[in-house]
Amino acid sequence: MNSGVLIGFGLVLVATFTAALSDVITKVLAINSEPGLVLFSVGLFVSIFAILVNQLQKKPILSGGWRTTCPGLTLIRALLGVVSVACFFQAFASLPLVEVFVFIGFMPVIAAIISRPILGESVSRAGWISLLLGACGVMMLFPGGVWSFGWGHAMAFGGASFGAASLVLIRKISRFETNPFAQVIYPHVALAFVMLPVALAGDFDVVWIEVGLVLVLSVLVLVTRSLVVHAFAKLRAHVATMLMNVQFLWAFLFGVLVFSEFPEANVIAGACMIVTASLFLVGQQALCVSRSLTLRRYEVLTPGE
Repeated sequence: MNSGVLIGFGLVLVATFTAALSDVITKVLAINSEPGLVLFSVGLFVSIFAILVNQLQKKPILSGGWRTTCPGLTLIRALLGVVSVACFFQAFASLPLVEVFVFIGFMPVIAAIISRPILGESVSRAGWISLLLGACGVMMLFPGGVWSFGWGHAMAFGGASFGAASLVLIRKISRFETNPFAQVIYPHVALAFVMLPVALAGDFDVVWIEVGLVLVLSVLVLVTRSLVVHAFAKLRAHVATMLMNVQFLWAFLFGVLVFSEFPEANVIAGACMIVTASLFLVGQQALCVSRSLTLRRYEVLTPGE
């Protein structure tokens, strides 16, 4: 397998675990805390931590300065990220952890649809099959039809939609941007800036346990975003988002252990369909890469034929 693709797979898998831990803390804060103040604090702390890491002598992930070669796309991506985070925060307050994850299954479908006009990346027939399988898995969440679609589901769908668009833009920006620090810092500066008025209008009662949770969440978000930025530079957008669905395994485990949430059979079945689709899509790309390398090796060995 191509080393870059293999590294991308590894980065995404590690990011699924850190993202799942972030979701657990986010759900705790969403239930008990002021949304505006939490989101402002996370944006502020992540920005500060990113700057501190950037100042280290050894900075293999967050290297670079404040300048970006794609200011317009970076701004759009940052705003999409702010909306996505706000929607997901509301979704975590209303839905079980695994149900929010199932909505994340929409993200590869959306990424595949918009990747062609934005990135010029086509999806193979096998890829579309896996994406449709994932979409069917999401629909398993609503055995009673659209009438069971509530506020939390709408927020989760909005978060997935804006989040997918933001992730696709990461890959587009990565084609021109050589400064990973800019890709990580600006979305969180935007989050802090947008949420500042909301935070000022809220309740300022300080609960030190919540402050500690926000600090831990900020570190996890920084690690996850840093990994994702590098992973999306190495993998196709819909493949990377599909692979992120392995996060279901962590979401199911944490939901049971931390929140005593035991998903219904239809939710588990839908999530399993999404994970199966993810693994199928990853395997299909790995096979294509393997065939491509074999063909190149043959062409090198038989240049005159």
